Amino acid sequence: MKNYIKELRDGITLEFIEHNYPWLLKADIEDAIIGYSRRDILWYDGVWKNGDWWSGTWKDGTWENGIWQTGDWYDGTWKNGTWRNGYWGRGTWENGTWEDGHWDYGTWCNGIWKDGIWNNGIWHNGTWNNGSFYRGEWYNGTWNNGHWNGSIWHNGTWNNGDWNGGKWIDGDWKGGDWKDEKNPYPKKKTIENPIITIDHNNITIHSHINNKGKMVLNKDEAALLYIELHKIISQTDNTN
Repeated sequence: MKNYIKELRDGITLEFIEHNYPWLLKADIEDAIIGYSRRDILWYDGVWKNGDWWSGTWKDGTWENGIWQTGDWYDGTWKNGTWRNGYWGRGTWENGTWEDGHWDYGTWCNGIWKDGIWNNGIWHNGTWNNGSFYRGEWYNGTWNNGHWNGSIWHNGTWNNGDWNGGKWIDGDWKGGDWKDEKNPYPKKKTIENPIITIDHNNITIHSHINNKGKMVLNKDEAALLYIELHKIISQTDNTN
């Protein structure tokens, strides 16, 4: 374990930290710049490699792993670990488990969200199990339960929960309580016209060529084409 403090600010000493915040000296940290506000410890910058964070304010830096018990996070990069509770101001969450707390703004790349309040930001991927989602953009992932309020859903799988308004662009709606009277209930996508017809071993592809002479298929159409091609290949192999 490394405990390298690069700089101490605001008049604090190692003796002060040892007496009041012994958990900080037990953590695995590098290039840490640490200070003190009138009420608690202040992390200016550095790398938190592992350990338990118990209280205080995180201004910037990189969190690689460990357990965040509580406190205020204002900026930086979270790579992995467990967030128990606290306030998230902004920054990038790459992976990990969020158990509870208040998310104010930032970018979520992947991970598991168990509960809490999402106030704003961008969700790229991961699993949402419960909580309230306000004023954000969801690009992909799995939503299992919770309350959706006035946000933009681009894509992903919705399994259950309350939709209380917002914008649904695309995705797979599997169930839940749709409470948005201004927008229609999302329906499962269907391909009304066949993209291919099959005559014995001949396949005809219909009207999916763009002005550059290239075939353009969405994911559902490509999946259907793959299935039919696999059938023909299998039949050919069986006859040989």
